[in-house]
Amino acid sequence: MRASLHDGNTPSHQAHITGPDTDLAVTGTAALMGNQTLAFTGKGGINMKLAQTFDPDITSSGPP
Repeated sequence: MRASLHDGNTPSHQAHITGPDTDLAVTGTAALMGNQTLAFTGKGGINMKLAQTFDPDITSSGPP
């Protein structure tokens, strides 16, 4: 994960997550002061078991 902070904004926030059946790259910006806006985009795939570690209410079905 890479982030910087300038005047309450993170102008180039990047994260790359890899693991079993997971390869996800996320980039974007976050304003931490003022109107506190978020703008993120993601590209890749994620194993839903990984998502369930963050929120156990997430459910999925379908072929592996």
